[in-house]
Amino acid sequence: MPEIQVNGTTLFYEEHGTGQQTVFMAHGLALNGRMYHNQVMPLRQRFRCITMDFRGQGRSAVATTGYDMDTLARDVAAVLRKLGAGPCHYIGLSMGGFVGLRLALREPALLRSLTLINTGAEPDSLSERIRSVALTTIVRLFGTRPVAAPAMRLLFGPSFRHDAEQRRRWHREVLANNRTGIVRAAAGVRQRAGLLDQIAEIDLPTLIIAGEEDHTMPVYRSRQMQERIAGSELVVIPGAGHNCCLEAPDLVNNHLLRFLG
Repeated sequence: MPEIQVNGTTLFYEEHGTGQQTVFMAHGLALNGRMYHNQVMPLRQRFRCITMDFRGQGRSAVATTGYDMDTLARDVAAVLRKLGAGPCHYIGLSMGGFVGLRLALREPALLRSLTLINTGAEPDSLSERIRSVALTTIVRLFGTRPVAAPAMRLLFGPSFRHDAEQRRRWHREVLANNRTGIVRAAAGVRQRAGLLDQIAEIDLPTLIIAGEEDHTMPVYRSRQMQERIAGSELVVIPGAGHNCCLEAPDLVNNHLLRFLG
């Protein structure tokens, strides 16, 4: 099992393809690197593709501390350096996008380009923080099963949730999360600082992808970033919710291949 030691913890990662340039893909909260399977398949024909599970999630170790977005960004930077993978094309969905913004601001030499999917530069609202605390309290006390159904409604749009096979698969992935790891990871997400007043400093080719039906990170948050990052491009995926990469892979892949090409 490919693992790497960085910043006092053990992270799981996978590599596919041997292209001269690297694409690094960072997942969203409660998921893992497997969510990019549909992107790795076409991209590995031209690029070295790396996916990684953030600390406390997926197949990575449950660290005692370090779940804030700044530490996660340092984790990614350390992985890129250890694997000789920078500068890379960085793709981040939701939480992975929060990390990507920090990398673009603080470690721009490690990035060739930035793709932000269903993410934003604002901090969570009070109601979002209250919801997060309520859900993670249930997880801490009773495990992931009682919150799997509401989590699925946050993570995926209605059209995708009607696909029984896909619903079962990702329901299992949500349930597989370590309760301690996911509680700590969720705390890191809701406690993140806003970057809206800083992202105008980003000087990288930037693609922003938003799901039309995403109620977790509504489209207006993507527009806020596009208005502030010079030269950035915004694409809205029709009929998709919070996980465009899984819900509309063909459309997402078309835009990625065009942008990266």
